[in-house]
Amino acid sequence: MTMTGRVHEAWNRSTRSGGGEPRERRRGVWARGLWAPLSAALAVLAPAALAEDAYVSNRGSDNVSVIDTATNAVTATVAVGDTPSAVAITPGGSRAYVVNQGSDNVSVIDTATNTVTATVAVGDAPAGVAITPDGDRAYVTNFLSATVSVIDTATDTVTDTVAVGNGALGVAITPDGDRAYVVNLGPNNVSVIDTATNTVTATVAVGIDPSEVAITPDGARAYVTNGFSDTVSVIDTATNTVIATVAVGPGAAEAAPFGVAITPDGARAYVANVNSDTVSVIDTATNTVTATIGAGDGPTGVAITPDGARAYVTNAITDDVSVIDTATDTVTDTVAVGDAPAGLAITPSTPTIASLIEDVEGLGLPGGLGKELVKRLENAQRNLDDGDLEGACGKLDSFIQQLNSQRGKKIDEASADALIADAEAVREDLGC
Repeated sequence: MTMTGRVHEAWNRSTRSGGGEPRERRRGVWARGLWAPLSAALAVLAPAALAEDAYVSNRGSDNVSVIDTATNAVTATVAVGDTPSAVAITPGGSRAYVVNQGSDNVSVIDTATNTVTATVAVGDAPAGVAITPDGDRAYVTNFLSATVSVIDTATDTVTDTVAVGNGALGVAITPDGDRAYVVNLGPNNVSVIDTATNTVTATVAVGIDPSEVAITPDGARAYVTNGFSDTVSVIDTATNTVIATVAVGPGAAEAAPFGVAITPDGARAYVANVNSDTVSVIDTATNTVTATIGAGDGPTGVAITPDGARAYVTNAITDDVSVIDTATDTVTDTVAVGDAPAGLAITPSTPTIASLIEDVEGLGLPGGLGKELVKRLENAQRNLDDGDLEGACGKLDSFIQQLNSQRGKKIDEASADALIADAEAVREDLGC
């Protein structure tokens, strides 16, 4: 039976019948018959000071464990839908979107209160989720529908549905928000969606049984795990062609790479290998494996803290999360979570008006642009101190507009985009 056949067979047993498979090893990306897709769009975040919380979806217990990454203790458990598989967090960190594969919907968690504030119906067997850098839309893959549901995060309603390949799994969005890369397990390819029109503009053939995708912070490359090929395909996003294939195992799903995340500096990709209980570290400059780290049993999902110091890996069979120190590539902690953890996402270090001012001043912008931008931020802070939220939101909006007007002119595009993203995150955090 092909890997695709095993996926469908085990998916039908676990998701529709509620799981209940014995704890046994299988060839392929499976643990107790529980298929474990996750979001891999996390790695596009810029470096920040410290992460706050890791949100872990537990497929077997229908809940989400919240880990305080400062202490690696579980501080909350949030009940969600049936068979939660993937998690994505808005840029400001105020909401977590959890895909519930068994109930065909998405739970929206308010991260301040860790309560579910909305439930959004999507397609059949949703599998992966990614949120645009501006936080306006969530893209949800639907495994059995062969579609992507586009959710407006302001209203938490589906505004569009995009046809992709059979067995749509992982999804990641480019840092500029212009394209979504969707992994299709059935035809062994990746659909590229233009997010302005929500149409598929390219299809890229990859390895056998692809599952997840992560995009480098500069948006130049996409890394796709191929479960049966034991490889990672590297896609040049400018040409949408595979420019390298990285072996992470001996082949025929002996390793079964699944989850993937890229460090904030873009230097390394961390790949969870379900069958070999390891994590492969790929040097993205040479596309070679530089380290292999022993994890728990059935590692599936990977997320990296915004400062790049640690990687969190879900272990679907041992019901825990391995914490890897990326400086030494060693496991430094293990955190017990719910039943059959799969996807996970880490809240960003939410920027503040004060941190925005510091960032602007650190750029040394020419002329009076720096002073102008700082003045707008200082006025926003004054409004906030006076209890004038509307005024503060207006000043932040004006700050963003000025950045857009000078983007690629007096301020380089990368710096402008980073400041805009942070300002949008501040606005989201304030509730603008």
